Amino acid sequence: MAPILFVCTFNSARSPIAAALMTGHLGLPLEVESAGLYGDDIDPFAVVTMAELGIDIGGHEARALADLDPARYGVVIALSPEAHGAVLDWKGTAPCHVEYWPIAEPGALEGSRAERVEGYRVMRQDLLRRIRHRFAG
Repeated sequence: MAPILFVCTFNSARSPIAAALMTGHLGLPLEVESAGLYGDDIDPFAVVTMAELGIDIGGHEARALADLDPARYGVVIALSPEAHGAVLDWKGTAPCHVEYWPIAEPGALEGSRAERVEGYRVMRQDLLRRIRHRFAG
């Protein structure tokens, strides 16, 4: 099976978390990658949230969608409205299947540290639920 690609806006939280959930938490035997429209440092709240599951994403290095070949992927899942539009343009005539899972930008959350971490947990659980439904049967 061709690799699965998760794409969000910055490749700093949503898409690295989704990829890590598939491989590090669920252990699905699939090749999974992540990218963003823009590269950014890994979000520290994403690191904390995944560490709760025993998964270290602290060494994640952001990748830009524009640097990737759409023909390589079987399924591309966009996690933000911006990523969805960009993925459709980037895909061109490549045969990859594109899906859109609207996941709120966790970096936009406000409040105390505890409230923000809880927001990331909610996002993580939403991704986990969608991944299980789509890929784990």
